[in-house]
Amino acid sequence: MIRSPSHFVERDGKEKESDDRDRETRGICMETQTGKRLVEKSVNFQKTERIPVLPITCVCNMQYAGKRYIDCLLDPIEYVEAEVQCFRRFGHDGVMTMLPMEAVGEALGAKLRFFEDDVPALNDDRPAIKEPKDLAKIIRLDRDIKIHHRIRFLCEIVSELRQAVGDEAVVMAYAFSVFRLAGMLRGLTGLYSDLIRRPRFVKELQNFCLSKCIEFALELIKAGADFIIVTNPIANMDCISRKMYQEHVHPYTKMLFRAIKQAGVILAFHPCGVWDDRFDLLIEEGPDVLWVDKVDIGWLKEKFGDQVCIMGNVNNVSTMLQGTPQDVENEAVDCITKGSKNGGFILSADCMLPRDVPEENLQALVNVARNFGC
Repeated sequence: MIRSPSHFVERDGKEKESDDRDRETRGICMETQTGKRLVEKSVNFQKTERIPVLPITCVCNMQYAGKRYIDCLLDPIEYVEAEVQCFRRFGHDGVMTMLPMEAVGEALGAKLRFFEDDVPALNDDRPAIKEPKDLAKIIRLDRDIKIHHRIRFLCEIVSELRQAVGDEAVVMAYAFSVFRLAGMLRGLTGLYSDLIRRPRFVKELQNFCLSKCIEFALELIKAGADFIIVTNPIANMDCISRKMYQEHVHPYTKMLFRAIKQAGVILAFHPCGVWDDRFDLLIEEGPDVLWVDKVDIGWLKEKFGDQVCIMGNVNNVSTMLQGTPQDVENEAVDCITKGSKNGGFILSADCMLPRDVPEENLQALVNVARNFGC
């Protein structure tokens, strides 16, 4: 029997007064709208009383709570406690499930390597599909990923987070892009080689992966997630050409995004790396939010800012991890100034926060969003 974090769910008037006093102590403006509502309004380009802020704290939260990764990996409530404590303490606008740990790939036969206090990693030396004929074997096995223990574990975290925050905040969850899942199963070296030598097989593989990616995303939504983040770190300009992206990645991403958005949730896409020559294709794919990495927000806002909500992009290493609170404040103000004109902007770092981000730097990021324009 897994214990329920019920002490996070019920919040009486005294707790609310305590929260308000804490905000005053931290120099934060008072407000009337919930974080969830602020995010929803920003995504729809509606006027908000302040800038929403969504730092992705799914690794540093455990450090702040004094928990090891392996402890949270064995007990979902350990993770929920860490994330909700982080949310209550710093005052941002969403909670985030644990990293998906290549769960769909694992459910389909990929192998993971585990560490005591770090994120599990894919074992690239043992791909599930060593050669194209192995795809037929996986298809014949017809595994039901929804019952895999890792996916049930992640869905349980989502459900507990939803109970803990109710409608105060968005509940965010990572889903998989089709091309990334293909890379998990085939191995990146094999997938990139196949793009040149076996392009038809790459499409066959992605046709299979598409349905699994949709299944996983819908399970997260069913569990309570209302802000789905899809990432793709293996299809940027440093990995494949625009032509390859347009032919082999773009069509499947569009189909995945369409299925997720039909479920009525917010869909964010995180294009890791440099994507300058294909942002127009990302816009065509139809995300509600672009959570951006290595791009000038002012340029992106001018080009596409009336078509998609932009989220980002304080540098998560040089500023959030290695900088001072003043550095964080300066860069966050710059991001808001460039990205928030006419609405459609959410403040964040440019990727998930590293484990050892100083607590005062995270607080500085949140304070900028809460106080900007007050």
